Amino acid sequence: MSESYLQCDASTIAKEILAHDVCRNMVDFYKKQRRFDYVSVISFSIGWALLAAHRSEGMIFAGICGIVIGVIIFCSKWNIRRKFFKEKLVPMMVKAVSPSLKYSPYNGLSRSYIEKIRLFGAFDRCRSEDQIDGMIGRTAIKISEICLEKRHRSNDGKDSYHTVFNGVVFIADFNKHFKCRTAVLPDTAEKLFGKLVGNFFQQMNFSETGKLVKLENVEFEKKFAVYSTDQLEARYILTPLLMERLLAVQTAERSPIRVLFENSNIIVAIPRSGNWLEPPFFGAFDKLETLQQTIQEIISVVKLVEDLDLNTRIWTKQ
Repeated sequence: MSESYLQCDASTIAKEILAHDVCRNMVDFYKKQRRFDYVSVISFSIGWALLAAHRSEGMIFAGICGIVIGVIIFCSKWNIRRKFFKEKLVPMMVKAVSPSLKYSPYNGLSRSYIEKIRLFGAFDRCRSEDQIDGMIGRTAIKISEICLEKRHRSNDGKDSYHTVFNGVVFIADFNKHFKCRTAVLPDTAEKLFGKLVGNFFQQMNFSETGKLVKLENVEFEKKFAVYSTDQLEARYILTPLLMERLLAVQTAERSPIRVLFENSNIIVAIPRSGNWLEPPFFGAFDKLETLQQTIQEIISVVKLVEDLDLNTRIWTKQ
């Protein structure tokens, strides 16, 4: 398989994984067990038909039992497929992208770390998994999926949750120890209220992160608001070239990224609409298109090392 993500071809890697004995043996096993999928569909369908008829309490009970049995069989089968996908196939994909990377499906960022970086505001529930870490060139990286939710309580005392952030967090060594904390955040105020009013709200926000930093890149300031505890160092970090690279990343991701420079790390939070590195809930996991998409998801995040030119060492740590 490819030795570097720079030469990776998602289609080639997917074909090699599908041809691997581990994948072929598991696919053969699932084919032999496919009758359970048919049992699940038939049971679920009969259950709905009986409920639709609802001519007697016995039919309603039988219908509910049919639906429950169908769901249990389907979910148990899907959990087995998911376990194989995450524990066998995704590690092979990650290694194919770069042999120096390690994938841990059930590890992630700690809640205390997520709270410490202060990029997402308040949240009540936290889930993190799908951790990738290792070296890309001279740059140490760590990648993890996180989902943060905020609780709301209605007047009748019922709790509901809405998503604060769902996506991937990329952490990399910037090879410079920062004295300050500099956060690059989506400029929602200017987008909603215009430049004049937006600037007023920007000045009022994120006091713990620092003061608003004004930069000369007009396009960058349309997309981002920068806050730092040290104005001079923030401008020193955000060179014209780095601002252009961050704009390119946001354009490629088509989502409002958040970036933090602190200690000696750069942290990039990328929102995603769905779950990262998961098999399809419906349909087979062993399709070429499914593996290609997952491999491309891995490459797109690992490639931030190249996109942000992190292997070029222009500073020396103190």
